[in-house]
Amino acid sequence: MKNRRCSLRKINFGSKRFIKGLKAIWSIVAFFVLFFLFTSIFYSLLKLAFDVSLNYITAYQSEILETFHPFLATLLSVIVSTTIIKYTLYRSTLHINLKMGSLVKSFLFGGGFAILIYTISSLISLSAGWLDIISVKANYDLLVLSFVFFLFISLSEEVMFRGVIQQILMDVPMNKMVSLCITAFLFMALHLGNPGISWLPLLNIFLAGVLLGVSMLYSRNLWFPISFHLFWNWLQGPILGYKVSGMTLFTPLIKTKQLGSSWVTGGSFGFEGTLICTVLLVIAIVILFLVFEKVSKSTTDLHQS
Repeated sequence: MKNRRCSLRKINFGSKRFIKGLKAIWSIVAFFVLFFLFTSIFYSLLKLAFDVSLNYITAYQSEILETFHPFLATLLSVIVSTTIIKYTLYRSTLHINLKMGSLVKSFLFGGGFAILIYTISSLISLSAGWLDIISVKANYDLLVLSFVFFLFISLSEEVMFRGVIQQILMDVPMNKMVSLCITAFLFMALHLGNPGISWLPLLNIFLAGVLLGVSMLYSRNLWFPISFHLFWNWLQGPILGYKVSGMTLFTPLIKTKQLGSSWVTGGSFGFEGTLICTVLLVIAIVILFLVFEKVSKSTTDLHQS
């Protein structure tokens, strides 16, 4: 009788996991369909508003709007698509955790972690002769604009991948590392069309996706990945002058010259195409796991006591 009950439990668990797995696949596909649909709609509407406003704004304002409006369309489509998926399929389990109470601590942790990685990588490159600083010229308007620009990108991609996709996969009874790696793989796939893409940048983007998803396994708090992603891109391009995932978007604060092979300079893709990035990301992932495991254990022990 006991063996029969165990068998029935296994069958029920297997059936439940299968059903939840199908639901997850359907939900992720539906999310991407909605995302691309609403991106097209918002892009067209914002483009129309942009064209109408050309007669009333300066050339500088026009350039700013032209840069921002595709990414604003992306952010708006992510918000609408997420809302639809949450309230139709995952009302009780999909939580977009952006509580203000955890903002400062998580934001400082994420930003500080990105700053630490770039400080170490820059010191290594400078001391090895792979990086040469040519000039430093501050344009504070561009620095602020670029910060807002990358905030749009980090909000959009983190809500999409860590907020929606990873949480949907975590709702399926599967190993947490599997859900993390699937999300990181999809995050990597998003960058397949980027200029200068090759196997090393793809590996580093996958590792970055793993790093960004670690905190979600423990707290489901989005401020850490948003902050890390924001400062990662902002430091890489507008501050240090690397290409950001193969793209040059803003005049950098520090004009640099990369010397040596693409393995250490990133070539046409930027810092994310270097072996230095690979090593530092692996170390960062290990450190994050250890930190969150320790915090999680301390919290569990506190509750038990």
